Amino acid sequence: MVNILISNDDGVNAPGILAAKKSLEDLGNITVVAPDDEHSGLGRSLTVMKPLKINKTTLNDGSVAFGVSGTPSDSVSLGIHEIMEIKPDIVIAGINLGRNICKSEITKSGTIGASLEAVNSGIPSLAVSLSIDHRDVKFEDNQLKFIKEPDFSFASKILHKVVKKILIKGLPKNVDLLNLNIPSYPSSDKIMITSLADKMFDTEIINKRNENNEDYYLLSPKMVKNYDKGTDGYALLNKKCVSLSPLRFDMTGSINSLKKW
Repeated sequence: MVNILISNDDGVNAPGILAAKKSLEDLGNITVVAPDDEHSGLGRSLTVMKPLKINKTTLNDGSVAFGVSGTPSDSVSLGIHEIMEIKPDIVIAGINLGRNICKSEITKSGTIGASLEAVNSGIPSLAVSLSIDHRDVKFEDNQLKFIKEPDFSFASKILHKVVKKILIKGLPKNVDLLNLNIPSYPSSDKIMITSLADKMFDTEIINKRNENNEDYYLLSPKMVKNYDKGTDGYALLNKKCVSLSPLRFDMTGSINSLKKW
């Protein structure tokens, strides 16, 4: 029987992780291990020189899951090497709320960080994210709030399809993990194979002063609207299609270029 580990960066009780579990239950034995609460934007950070706790919890379907007092990478590491009796055949990170695309953004992602931790242990991994549509959210009291609750039904269907293929065929040659991004309002069920776009946001810094006449700064990213054809941003945001990008763990640049330098 196939063993599947599911984690995320939204927290063990986030709706996306339960949607992922339900989607994949017919494919194997599932273990859910994720941070106790939200740890978005932490990349592949690990907790060092500080004890971690594992807390058994119950998901909304009544099944047992494990909450970790640490990061997504901590959760995957503990899931693989401590909680599961047999190492997983695949690790799924998600379903994350919010897209994880582009070169400049994915290294910040806790979802991608969880997948990279799996790869570090020699296990194939898939990061999966549901893009949030601006029509479904609003900012209130400096927080993102949902006007309409996320619908994971289409994302669950695509996730099942991709994971089933990985389990049958393995990952493609020279690919360590796959990054799957799914639109909330898809134009079709077509999956576009994509490269990473350069960036999702243009950096904008706002300088303000507080009541004590002290400077403070706000990072106010400005969304990029148009992307090059063939990239994840183009597929997801311009075409409203599912984007699937192959990623490598090895970040080594050109050795020959360095030698000539």
